[in-house]
Amino acid sequence: MSWVITASLVASALGQSTQPAATGRAVQGKIKGTNVNVRSGSDTNYYVVTKLNRGDTVTIVQESFNWVEILPPKGCFSVIDKNYVEKAEDGSGTLNGDAWVYAGSEVDERRYAKQVQLKKGEKVQILGETADAKCYKISPPEGATVWVHGDFVDRPGAAAGADKPATGERIPPGALNLAQVGATTSKPAQEPALRPVAKGSEPSMSENVIKTTGLEPIKPDLLSTKNDQHRATISKIEAGIDAESAKPASQRDFEQFIKDLEPLAAQSEDEVAKLYAETRLKQIRSLSEAAKALEEMRRLKGEAVAKADAERARLEALRKKRIEEFPTDWLDVRGEIRVSGIFDGTGGRAKRWRVVEPGVTPAKTLAYIEVPEGSSINPSDYLEKYVEIKAEARKLSSAAMPVPVYLVRQIRIAERPARGTPPAGVMTRPAGPVTTK
Repeated sequence: MSWVITASLVASALGQSTQPAATGRAVQGKIKGTNVNVRSGSDTNYYVVTKLNRGDTVTIVQESFNWVEILPPKGCFSVIDKNYVEKAEDGSGTLNGDAWVYAGSEVDERRYAKQVQLKKGEKVQILGETADAKCYKISPPEGATVWVHGDFVDRPGAAAGADKPATGERIPPGALNLAQVGATTSKPAQEPALRPVAKGSEPSMSENVIKTTGLEPIKPDLLSTKNDQHRATISKIEAGIDAESAKPASQRDFEQFIKDLEPLAAQSEDEVAKLYAETRLKQIRSLSEAAKALEEMRRLKGEAVAKADAERARLEALRKKRIEEFPTDWLDVRGEIRVSGIFDGTGGRAKRWRVVEPGVTPAKTLAYIEVPEGSSINPSDYLEKYVEIKAEARKLSSAAMPVPVYLVRQIRIAERPARGTPPAGVMTRPAGPVTTK
């Protein structure tokens, strides 16, 4: 969405504030530029609500990091979800529940900037409806404010609360709750910025600041070259940048302007045009490098995910193959499951359970069992119970501990053998491939 605003849309924005300033806090200031953006928040990423011109008076509430918080000028309005308002015949409205009020704009469809929360039963003055008929336009309620950059406001002194962090809720990119007002757009992400203008070095207001989405604004002083040819080239480039900024972020291509900017940056007879071109080239190259780095991160992530998926599929196929190669009715070991005090899963040791012959003191370990990664089998559920175990693989134990280790495929409770029959034991046929421990 383009951020370039036509003057015809802001004619009603001139004049005094729509509400009184808070006693003891606010001071009066005057706009010292032309077509100065009034925004819904203290950052260039917040949408424009109106514009003001040189000499227009504003009521200042506070300052924060060279942004001035003001009461909404004449012509400004707020918006509120219609579902929370009961409209009366006289045009007033009464809230039927607690609801947020958002900064409204005739020049931008977005409305994510919260201003103030009203309570059930509070009154609002309805001015109309938004184009999508989902919200009422209302007179800005008490507590609603908007913002102007400090470079464009002449004030007699710092407002109360200057140099303190901005108050009120600020909505970070990607965390906007737009469902309350039916909005469908989101706040753009922060993009590379120029160095901030230091106090005392305010730009000349002889020309308007040209604002684009994706590239930061150029100071008017860098657009005031006296060279007719260079001025025409700059105007052409800025018009192209503005048109490109109106496109969705994924479709923008600012690198196409490099071939026009490089000759301006290389020449030395026009210092203004040279500084302009160097600034724009720096911005475009910064954006390009950031985009390439992001694309490389996405590529590497995709490759890592694909490799992990392929490895998981390979291991699962191998496991299924092992199971298919050996009979499912073959039992590998019978006995009672006990906890292993040696193989407890700590100190780099594997987690294993003992299979012992019941009724023998001391308990004789017939085998150890392990659970394959990802298996839902938990041998602890069968502690002290007589079981039959099927395995998908067997490990050969070391000479120091000649006890087989089985990778469990199935455990099931079995009837204890009758007297005179072998109570437990390890079968003679191994399950699955034999591996070396």
